[in-house]
Amino acid sequence: MTLAKVADSRTYYPEIGELCGVLLRRKERFAKTAVGWILRDISKYDIQFVRQLIENNIKGFTAKSLKNAIRYLGKDIQKQYLDILNRD
Repeated sequence: MTLAKVADSRTYYPEIGELCGVLLRRKERFAKTAVGWILRDISKYDIQFVRQLIENNIKGFTAKSLKNAIRYLGKDIQKQYLDILNRD
């Protein structure tokens, strides 16, 4: 199954959300980078899922992983999340 099919199917969202939360709590930069990549692709299909996951886990993101996750969201939304991350 391709990533596009996974991202387009809500069937996997509960597992993706749970695993992203686990990875964002880890200290390794590459774990957080992986979350940014998967959320970037899912945002092409379901912005609300991505926004909810970011809002629930904002403190776990690095600037780089967050920028990847929000790449396809609007500039205003990108600024909002980056401001929240930089504020904390």
